[in-house]
Amino acid sequence: MDALEQDDDGVRLRLDDGRRLEAALAVAADGAESTLRQLAGIEVEKHDYHQRGVVAYVDSDLPNQATAWQRFLPGGPLALLPVAERRSSIVWTLPEDEDAFNRELTRAFAARLGELRLASPRAAFPLRRQLARHYVAGRVLALGDAAHVVHPLAGQGVNLGLRDVAALQQWL
Repeated sequence: MDALEQDDDGVRLRLDDGRRLEAALAVAADGAESTLRQLAGIEVEKHDYHQRGVVAYVDSDLPNQATAWQRFLPGGPLALLPVAERRSSIVWTLPEDEDAFNRELTRAFAARLGELRLASPRAAFPLRRQLARHYVAGRVLALGDAAHVVHPLAGQGVNLGLRDVAALQQWL
């Protein structure tokens, strides 16, 4: 998105490819780094947790029983989400540590699924709370991660986004 114009009659957006869109209302639901929210001048307040969320796929010796697991550890929460019978996705709040990762992961789950081994490269993202100072600027409304980002292991991000959509639906 390149530009936003708005007045009493509606909003006009110019996209990166030159196309133009017009509407009565624009909804900024384009993620934590929302371009539309920024163009509308909606500021955010950020709090850095000074942690990274590490995500990867892991394989286990034992079947995961199609069960999502979450453990709250001294260093931060660890979630293991089933993908296939012996493959899971993890999200772990953890300082990076290449050498001990598999051992610590297996120990964190008390070897309930046997030994856990990385099955993909790890990716990490900074963990932060980010709240819009206001949700409406003229005819632009921020919702979902464009409005509020919470710690992903709190399990509330999707719920907040769904609540936003329900409120918007009632308002329309």
